[in-house]
Order: sequence, then structure tokens, then C-alpha cells
Amino acid sequence: MASEARIKKINALIKREVGQMILEELEFPAGVFATLTNVDTSLDLTDSKIEISVFPASKLAQALKILDSQAGHLQHLLNRKLSLHFVPRIRFVPDKALGNAQKVEEILENIKIEDTNL
Repeated sequence: MASEARIKKINALIKREVGQMILEELEFPAGVFATLTNVDTSLDLTDSKIEISVFPASKLAQALKILDSQAGHLQHLLNRKLSLHFVPRIRFVPDKALGNAQKVEEILENIKIEDTNL
């Protein structure tokens, strides 16, 4: 079991490295932006859950499909890049706060529509 401080360092390292790999290795459709928002590595260092946020939110499923299809390639690059005895297995999940952001976006859009109708 790794200490909490070590987990934090590994999370930051994975976030930085995978973020850079996504910029260099993957191509999303025009106008789609994916951001790594959080990395949560298990205490036994076997698994890292990488949360992503996608803009526009309607393209989340498409972005996740791209990331999932390339996860093996990104894992291979990460294994070569990091000097850890065991490199956690990465998997991509939607950001937990994404649902909240979508609700706020919908509310703001409704307010905008109501203001134009007055």
C-alpha cells in the first residue's frame, strides 16, 4: 500500500503525462476539447481512474469512445515513460461534476431565451 503523499504525486504525474500524450497522440473532431480534470489512483497502485471533461458536453460519448479505443496505446506509452515498479492501469471516466455543469448550462440557456422573449 502506498502512502497518501505518494498517491498524490503519482496522480499528478499521471495527469501531466497522459494529458501531454493526449495532446500529441490523439485527434478529436474539430471543435471538441477534452480536459483531464482529476486522476484517482487506487491505494495498491493497480488502477488509475482518469476523469475527463468534454466541451461541448454533447460530444462526451464520442470523446470517451476515442479515449477508450486508444487506452492501450496510451498505457503502453505511459509504461515506457514512467519509472515506477508497477504503472497503474488507466481508464477514462466522465468528470463527476460534468452533470452539474450541464444543468447550469441549460439553466443559463433558458434564462437567455426568456430574456429575449420579454
